[in-house]
Amino acid sequence: MSTLEEMLNRVKIYNTSGYYDRQDQRNVKQKLLSFKASLQNSYQAEWIRRLGADLKVDWSRRFRCLLNPDKLKESYDMKELSIEKSYGENNWKNGDYFYWDRNNLIDNASTVAEDELDTSGSIWLIYMQDQAEEAYFHASARRCDHFIPVNDKLYPIYMRGPSQMNLELGKQQGLEIADMSYVLHFYITDNEETKAFFERLKIVKFGGHRWRVSAVDRITMAPDKLYNKEVEEGVITIYLEEYPDNEMEDAMQEPEIIGPDITETHIEGPQTIKYNKEYTYSLVGDAVPADEFKVSSSKVQIVRSDSESCTLKIPKMVRFNEKFILSYGGIDLEILMTVA
Repeated sequence: MSTLEEMLNRVKIYNTSGYYDRQDQRNVKQKLLSFKASLQNSYQAEWIRRLGADLKVDWSRRFRCLLNPDKLKESYDMKELSIEKSYGENNWKNGDYFYWDRNNLIDNASTVAEDELDTSGSIWLIYMQDQAEEAYFHASARRCDHFIPVNDKLYPIYMRGPSQMNLELGKQQGLEIADMSYVLHFYITDNEETKAFFERLKIVKFGGHRWRVSAVDRITMAPDKLYNKEVEEGVITIYLEEYPDNEMEDAMQEPEIIGPDITETHIEGPQTIKYNKEYTYSLVGDAVPADEFKVSSSKVQIVRSDSESCTLKIPKMVRFNEKFILSYGGIDLEILMTVA
């Protein structure tokens, strides 16, 4: 038996699944084995936990991963996350949050009393997956040092700024006034709630001040449909600009708008009519009294009428706007005749 035949037999023996028939597939398998070994021996091997849909840490399970340093500055911390691939609901993707600490070392920490848990760890946002890595999930992650309120939830965000783009000075009554020019931007997970909440020109409260949304970028970090056909979420970038604070407007409550009660019997139709056009009105409701339609003005003609509806017309042009009443069995509707 030749050397090549012996090598082929060894490949067949160790490749029981039949997947690693090509050289590149065997390379992926060897890299995965090396990665699993590094999870046990590397200094960068860590435990992380997911954040659920309620943005709370899932203490019931932890995951082994590598967190390699990338960039560390006073305003941001970036790391490279490497973790074994999962499938279904546990699939890792852009826009996922995870919690990292070195204190809660037991696997299922949900059995520990809440006041005994050490929550001094940090929350991270996965924002850029390396699609070329086939052996395991590899992506860049950024530490979220701030939270922004979205409806009744606090979303972790990675923020840059505020910074001043330009300084514009104006004079008024001898005083120099600097126009508002501070801007900031942040990354946040892209889901149905954040999609609906962040719209251009919306006023948001952050850091004790008001900011206005100047742009929403859902394209740059959108999910790659070529690799993740079923993934809709990703990461969106929100750009904010400085906006004047107004305590009175913040404390103002929106008035409750109460519409008309359409459950009672009423006349339904246009409330403004014009010369030489026909308009139809109908009775709506369960208890409709037996009567006939009547108008309070001689300038209005009832063209057709029955027990459920009528048609009105102004046969002659009116000189000025005038109101009249259309009634049926004690039910009235005020209508305006207009000149034009």
